[in-house]
Amino acid sequence: MAQIKQLTMDDMNIVRTAAIISEYPHILLRAEEKPLEHQSFSPAVIKTLVDAGYPISVERSSTDPKFKRIFEDSEYEAAGARLVDTGV
Repeated sequence: MAQIKQLTMDDMNIVRTAAIISEYPHILLRAEEKPLEHQSFSPAVIKTLVDAGYPISVERSSTDPKFKRIFEDSEYEAAGARLVDTGV
């Protein structure tokens, strides 16, 4: 019969941290698909949300100039967002 391990304070801190992280919804900022479309979240807003604990992913901007967003991908990454491929 397997022994049951008693949880230590470190184990409990890990569980508490996981519970806190899972309280926040994951935010995905989609790549622009229409000409003249603008994102509602600037890199400054992304940084505020990341600092508050929200996990944020940003789809990489199109290389087509007519679908380019007004902020660079690198600005979102510097703000703490994770860059992901479109459609992931």
